[in-house]
Amino acid sequence: MEKLFITAEELLKSSFELGLKIFESDFNPTHVVGIWRGGAPVGVAVHEILDLLGVYTEHFAIRTSSYKGINNQSNEVRIFGLSQVIDTISSDSKILLVDDIFDTGRSVKATIEAIKEGSKLSKPCEIKVATVFYKPEKNKTEIKPNYFIHKTKSWAVFPHEMVGCTLKEIMEKKPVPERIFKILKDT
Repeated sequence: MEKLFITAEELLKSSFELGLKIFESDFNPTHVVGIWRGGAPVGVAVHEILDLLGVYTEHFAIRTSSYKGINNQSNEVRIFGLSQVIDTISSDSKILLVDDIFDTGRSVKATIEAIKEGSKLSKPCEIKVATVFYKPEKNKTEIKPNYFIHKTKSWAVFPHEMVGCTLKEIMEKKPVPERIFKILKDT
C-alpha cells in the first residue's frame, strides 16, 4: 500500500486553501463542525480563514468512530458530541462538516443523518462537506464532498499519525524525540 506522508505545514496550507475555496464559493456557514481527530485542526484553520474574511460561525468538534486500524472499518459508525451542535441548529442554519480525508464517506453520511434526525423540527437548511483529501474510488455512499483540495488513491499519513508506520518511516518522516526509539526497543 502506497503511503502519502503529509507534513504539518502542508496540512495547514491546504486547510487555509480549503477555507478560502469555501469563502469564494459564497457559502457562508453558520456552523463549522470539525470531525475529530483529523478534521479538528482542519476545521480550526477553515474557521480562522472564514473569521478573518468576516464570516462568523459557531464552531464545534465531534468525534466519529468506525476504524479499527488501517483499512479495517467496522460496520457501525458511532458519533460523539453531536448534542451541542444540534442544540444550536435552527431552520436557517448552514452546516459545514470538515474532515481531513473523505474516503468511504460512511462517517460523513452517518453524521449528516444524525444531524437531520436529531434536529427534527429545526432541520438546517444546508449541510455541506469540506475535506483536504478526497478518495473517490473508496467512496461507498452517494455523498461527495462539496469542497476538497487534493484527490488521492494513497493511504494518507497525517502529521500526528504514527500507528501503522514502520519504525523506519517514523525515523525518516516524523519529528519525534529520538529517545522514543530506545523506549520502543525496550518494550
